[in-house]
Amino acid sequence: MPGAVRGVLRLIVVSMAALGLAAVAALLLLVSDPAWRTALRELAAPAPAAPAADGPVLVLGGSPSRLPLALELPGVPGPTRPLWVSAPGRETLTTLAENGLSCDDAHVTCVTPDPASTYGEALALRALTAALTAALTADLGADVRVTVVTSTFHVARTRWQLHACAGPTGGAGGGPDVVVMSPAAGPAPEDRPRLEVLKLVNAGLRTSCRFELR
Repeated sequence: MPGAVRGVLRLIVVSMAALGLAAVAALLLLVSDPAWRTALRELAAPAPAAPAADGPVLVLGGSPSRLPLALELPGVPGPTRPLWVSAPGRETLTTLAENGLSCDDAHVTCVTPDPASTYGEALALRALTAALTAALTADLGADVRVTVVTSTFHVARTRWQLHACAGPTGGAGGGPDVVVMSPAAGPAPEDRPRLEVLKLVNAGLRTSCRFELR
């Protein structure tokens, strides 16, 4: 076998070994995160929280069944209870219109997360709260809480990822706390709860904000 070919093969083997070691290191770092392990255990038994009495309400995209729940909360939308809607689809926009609301209203903000995932929604939440915390604190006091509405099966991953990227438990040095609520019912037909384990692993490997120095 020519020396040049052997060199190329050796480089390929070394590169694959390095990638394998990096993947193992990333997985070990992930499973060593106590909050991630808690979220993994909670996938089998989600524990939605009670909504905050006041403060902003964020409706995560992906299921039109979430917005009606948010609109049942007292004061939504309003000056101290702005409604933030992530990735609004046609059905979500229709629900807003049926309630006399739209993305152009003063107390309604529709956002398109980047990337289009719960991680992107966490980054969007961080930006939204940074813009409004000072104004809300003047009305609500120091303890501003954000109520996040999602599906029941999605509660564990949502809570872990939003706390990691947007809440004070993620090392942001203050800012609103995050409570995650959901309907008591199970997943809607458009939801895919069986993918949650894979999505939690993927989220843990890609959530770079957990390692930011703030």
